[in-house]
Amino acid sequence: YLSTTEGQILKLLHQIDRNTPLSEKKKTLVFIPQSNTDFWNAKIEICYAIPFSVPAITGMAMLDGLPPIHCKPNGFAYESYENAGLRTKKQTNTNDKALCSKALDKGFSQVLRINNIYTQPKFIFCNKRGR
Repeated sequence: YLSTTEGQILKLLHQIDRNTPLSEKKKTLVFIPQSNTDFWNAKIEICYAIPFSVPAITGMAMLDGLPPIHCKPNGFAYESYENAGLRTKKQTNTNDKALCSKALDKGFSQVLRINNIYTQPKFIFCNKRGR
């Protein structure tokens, strides 16, 4: 199973969980761009369940963790999210500065960006002064 895309995702999320101290988790949001199609198209349950694997395994919330446009959430309490959990447009403005601005607005000071499931994620440290 670990040789599959889904296995690699689970392996990466468990590594992040083990290697990130609780003190860091408390101030970090995880961001996975929609361009990371290995993650967003994974066959872990159903398409609208995949974003829940990140906080469940890592203990960290996601930043912009709504499923892709082609995924139509059905249940899972998505109706409590903006637009009933439906992504209404493609993800834009995913540069570090924009991500930090969103994270700081939510009370977090760093973002863990996962661009690819086969490489190490990147920590983005947000500076309140540069907003």
